[in-house]
Amino acid sequence: MLQVKGNDLYISYGDTLDVIFRVVGFEVELTDKIRFTVKDEVYDKEPLIEKEFTNIEGTDINIVLSSEEMKKIKVGTNYYDLLCIKEDNKVTLNFPAKLVVERVVHNG
Repeated sequence: MLQVKGNDLYISYGDTLDVIFRVVGFEVELTDKIRFTVKDEVYDKEPLIEKEFTNIEGTDINIVLSSEEMKKIKVGTNYYDLLCIKEDNKVTLNFPAKLVVERVVHNG
C-alpha cells in the first residue's frame, strides 16, 4: 500500500515503490540524471538507498524501487530527496521529505 501526503510517502515494508513526481518550474532533459536518495536521518553520511534514473524528459519523474531494494529501508521514518544532475550542475528537486515504512502482518 502506498499513500502520499504532500511530499511524504507512506509504504508497506517490502512493497515495490512506484511513484511519479511532477516537478513544477523545471524541465528534466534526456541527458540529465535523477538521483533518488533515502537516508535514516537527513544528515547521515551513508544512504540506505541511492539510485539513479536516466532517459527522463519533461516534468514527470517516475521512481521505481523493487521489493528487494525497499527491504533495505528500515521500518519507521526515513527521509528522501530528488536531485537532478545536469553535466556539472546539481539541482535539488525537493527538500527532504519523509518516507515512512509501515510494518505488515503478512510474510511477503
